[in-house]
Amino acid sequence: MQINVSMKKTIAIILLALQLMLCAACGGSKVKLNLPAESDVLCATITHGGKSETIEAGEKLNELLYALANVDTKSKESYHDAPQGKDHIKIGFELTGGRSSDFFYLYKDEDGFFIEQPYHGIFSIDEAKYSALLSFASDI
Repeated sequence: MQINVSMKKTIAIILLALQLMLCAACGGSKVKLNLPAESDVLCATITHGGKSETIEAGEKLNELLYALANVDTKSKESYHDAPQGKDHIKIGFELTGGRSSDFFYLYKDEDGFFIEQPYHGIFSIDEAKYSALLSFASDI
């Protein structure tokens, strides 16, 4: 069986398209936390051990949103409403129009430091980021 020039071109185009799809799948963009729009956030509530602290709109709230926005290393899937069997800090946002956002959970375990957004993902963070986020809950 002899392959003509047009058939070689077709095969080459198909192989190139497959390579591009493979590259796109492997090197896709990082997954980030699903955060509410900064303009929609009225306040944040941080809860730990039955105690809560509210961060009102302003510079501290903007710093919290910025710190969370820079989390982009997804390590696992999340299949639960909250971290299972882990001591955690819960972060939630009250939004305009009486809405609330998803909750975010900050915790550490023997495998490292994490932020979990239920059903979206578990994100690995380093100890410095963990400490920085923990500082927002300094009064609880």
